[in-house]
Amino acid sequence: MKNKQLRKIISVVITLSIVFMFSLSAYAMNIDVQSRYVHITGVELVYRAGSPYYATKIIDLTNNSRIPQNAKVTRIELSGNMRSDNNSNFSVIEKGIRSYDNGKSYFTQQIFDNVRNLDSNMNVRQKWDILFAVGNPMRANNITWTADITIYYE
Repeated sequence: MKNKQLRKIISVVITLSIVFMFSLSAYAMNIDVQSRYVHITGVELVYRAGSPYYATKIIDLTNNSRIPQNAKVTRIELSGNMRSDNNSNFSVIEKGIRSYDNGKSYFTQQIFDNVRNLDSNMNVRQKWDILFAVGNPMRANNITWTADITIYYE
């Protein structure tokens, strides 16, 4: 019986920690909606040494009333600053964005900001998964990308 109660308490503590962590990270994010684009700043993705090949963060634009309901994506730019915790060299393969509507991922080329091969039928108002892939995960240190995301629409 005590073991079961202990598990419940640990589960609640972990859940509250995760919720608190996400609320802090979402608080720093700024979404600026203009007439032809959405500019999102303050999103930090952290790749921890030894973890899988990418870092990811969810951005939810489904209920943003400032974005037109039928706005279709025309172009996406992913830029921003990347830094390593000890200023060592690292190889980042690609920055990317995944659409929750169609489940597809779209990536930039190594040093460019424009996302390639976009589906012209995607809605802006959806959940997006921002990510970056690390080239050599076994030798990489902790890497932080402060993302600057611009989604153009018509």
